[in-house]
Amino acid sequence: MDPASERLAGIAFGRFQVLPDRREVLADGRPIKLGGRAFDVLMALIEAHGAVVSKEVLMARVWPGRIIEENSLAAQIAALRAAFGAERALIRTVSGRGYQFTGEIRILSASPEKAGAGLATAAQASVLPPTNTPKPVSELIGRERSSARS
Repeated sequence: MDPASERLAGIAFGRFQVLPDRREVLADGRPIKLGGRAFDVLMALIEAHGAVVSKEVLMARVWPGRIIEENSLAAQIAALRAAFGAERALIRTVSGRGYQFTGEIRILSASPEKAGAGLATAAQASVLPPTNTPKPVSELIGRERSSARS
């Protein structure tokens, strides 16, 4: 079957799956409680393919045409981190720049014949295609070791 005939069934990272059509996030196959705004923030971060997304861009996407305070975004980030529990580091704060999704994304697709069957198996999952977005920034703290090797 050619890739053009496959349709997106979900996005997976670690033990989590995101079902965009249903606006649902699963952990180990079970739905987790997540509000609509937090879901929108998560999708914006995932779609950035590892790039840092500024607070302004996130706020404009999640609350289009509305003026909101930065603490509204911070509350949604906190909700996502709480939902991820021990894997809360999936969302990284880049001081002064914004937020970054650090999980390794796999696209889960279902062929039209299997669309009712749900998600494709992990063996059918593929890594996101390369993009022209910049590579994730490296952590500045603790770089003494890597700098000393140069």
